[in-house]
Amino acid sequence: MYNHYINDLIFAVRFNNYIISVIRNDDALVFKHVMFENQCKWFTDWLNNKRYICNNKYNCFLYFLYEYSVVLDSHN
Repeated sequence: MYNHYINDLIFAVRFNNYIISVIRNDDALVFKHVMFENQCKWFTDWLNNKRYICNNKYNCFLYFLYEYSVVLDSHN
């Protein structure tokens, strides 16, 4: 309901860091809403072969999020 207020507080260049901290804290409810809002953008990035680099080179940001959540054992 008030998600648009929070989105205005997060800078666009820091948005990936916000998502990573959500996974680190295992906030399933927040992550569910963020995934719903950004799935088209992330899927488009995947189709356009936009790479994400963090220690390793990933095909897209979603692959990184999946592997990061497995490494941190974030079950939610």
